[in-house]
Amino acid sequence: MKKRSVKLAGATAVVALLAAGSVHAAEDIWTGLEGDGLWGTSNNWSLGTFPTSADWAHINNGETVTYLDSYTNTVQHHQINSGSTFNFTGGKLNDSVAGNTRRTYVGTSGEGTLNMTGGQYDIGHILRVGIGGTGVVNLDGGNLNIYRGGNSTYGHPSVSISFGNSSGSGTFNISGGSLTTRTGIEVGENGVFHVIGGNATVNVGGNGGAGTGDWWHEPNGVLKVTVDASGTSPIILNAPGEAWFEDGSLVEVAFADGYSATGTWPIMGIGGDFINLGLGLTPESVTAGWQLGLMDGTNLVVSFGEDAPELPELSTPLAPANLLALPTAPYLATLTWDAALSASSYTIKRASESGGPYTDIATGVTELTYEDTGLTVGEKYYYVVTGVNAEGEGLPSAEAGVLATQYTIISYGVPYGSQYSAYAAFDDNTGTHFDSETVGAWVGLDFGTGNAQQVRGVSFVLRNYNSAVQYATNATFEGANQPDFSDAVLLATVEEPLLGNPNWNSYVVTDTSEYRYVRLNTAPSSRTKSFAEVKFLTSNDFTTNGTPKIWLEGYGLTEADDEVDNDGDGLLTWEEYFTGTIPTDSNSVLVVNSIVNTDSGLVLSWQSVEGKSYSILTNTSLNFGGVPGVEGVVIGLEGETSYTGTLSGANTVFYEIAVDAE
Repeated sequence: MKKRSVKLAGATAVVALLAAGSVHAAEDIWTGLEGDGLWGTSNNWSLGTFPTSADWAHINNGETVTYLDSYTNTVQHHQINSGSTFNFTGGKLNDSVAGNTRRTYVGTSGEGTLNMTGGQYDIGHILRVGIGGTGVVNLDGGNLNIYRGGNSTYGHPSVSISFGNSSGSGTFNISGGSLTTRTGIEVGENGVFHVIGGNATVNVGGNGGAGTGDWWHEPNGVLKVTVDASGTSPIILNAPGEAWFEDGSLVEVAFADGYSATGTWPIMGIGGDFINLGLGLTPESVTAGWQLGLMDGTNLVVSFGEDAPELPELSTPLAPANLLALPTAPYLATLTWDAALSASSYTIKRASESGGPYTDIATGVTELTYEDTGLTVGEKYYYVVTGVNAEGEGLPSAEAGVLATQYTIISYGVPYGSQYSAYAAFDDNTGTHFDSETVGAWVGLDFGTGNAQQVRGVSFVLRNYNSAVQYATNATFEGANQPDFSDAVLLATVEEPLLGNPNWNSYVVTDTSEYRYVRLNTAPSSRTKSFAEVKFLTSNDFTTNGTPKIWLEGYGLTEADDEVDNDGDGLLTWEEYFTGTIPTDSNSVLVVNSIVNTDSGLVLSWQSVEGKSYSILTNTSLNFGGVPGVEGVVIGLEGETSYTGTLSGANTVFYEIAVDAE
């Protein structure tokens, strides 16, 4: 059958055992014997020297310790408890060891205060403030960096900072300098995160690795914002970080003493989802005339004054998640999605182009599914869904697209996920594929009762996967009239060489029988994980001249162009298909380039297509009404092919070059 193109790799586990065994680092406890309050004074520490990278530094005696510009130090673990204060004025300190048990504590036993006005403090694990005690962090300058994340107090995914819980209170005040974390920040029920003015930087997520900038806010926890002449310092949640506010989460906002203005100020930039289970302003903020709102779904803002713009309500529904659109039946798309918080109904929107503009096609939908009927075969449709409640319409879901089909898609095998379902093989998207974990998986079409079809060709695009050719080779295209394919007939076999994604590979099918069911069956002992797109070309997919409509579409042509010389080179479009030339390029045409009479015979050269079969026909007259003789058959080369005629003598002979149909 002719074809046409139009680890676990021997790993060895090595375990390194450190000589330290079960003995943990030494505890170097602040004694303050020297009385100068300086971290770098050896006599102020229980070990007789200030803490090093082998030690845990504990400041628990109620005194004030100062860290100066001249210091550069590394410790494993740090505590500031029992009424102690740690003033970080400059230099560099690194709490270096990672792990959930190596936390830096401020006010987790009794009271503790960290004042930072300069320098760089790198915490290699987790900062806990006021968890079980009373902790305060005042950041007015310098750089405070947290490079790890770990278990949270409330069971949230990994966090870099926790403050405030049921048995403690934690406050984090930032008015200058920068705070940068690797993972999220957790505001507990007795926690306050206070941003003062516009001279600070707060970046949540991504520091020291692929962290997520989440914000977890418990009931009665407070995000406090003080606006002054410098504005505000918005908290930036780096993508894909989400902001999660439990019911009873509070925002307190006020002007600094002696300052007032009218306007809108950003307080949080959200790189991922905004999940609002009941966020609101404190009663004092409401009484003072402040507003709280979400702009463009990504910026939490506050406003004040009669001339300030009205902010969007926070209580409209969240965007529905996991919208999926599938061609579950001919001329029909089925949409499904997850419930959106606080939505009482849903609006379905559709567009003919990705990104819109969208038109409402259904409102008041109360189920989590919708069927859009009467679609045009071959057209692609794009959908979004919004939730609606008494406050109005919420944010739209992510877009989902679907290609309307004429036939029912059938398959066998469990896909890895919805994005790898059988529909992905027919969605006109070479970036998706049917990826099944079932050996012997297959995907195909049911043409319908009384609608058996002759398959004249098959085409496919391989998945963009380095082993796609290996898995695809020896897969088969089959036709049947029984739904279980017990009477399957082989139509074509996938053979190498194959073109990679996004190129189409095609085979001509010579079987003239008609079948109701067709499928792409995986190679023996393999899984369907190699094919991005599949097409079964029936008689409906060809013009009356035998030109595949998909070939026309590839050049921006329609069936009406089949009988037209589109590029003015003397060949009609259907003739260009059979000659293998380009119908929109006048330089791509079957034409004799030269005729040279040599001692060996008459040499004919013509513009050719690699792999095409050319018959050399001869006649003694220009009147080709009779049956010409076939002098030879030549397989074409790319660009130009030559043939040396065998006829000799003074006889007049005329040559014709014909392309053999596949």
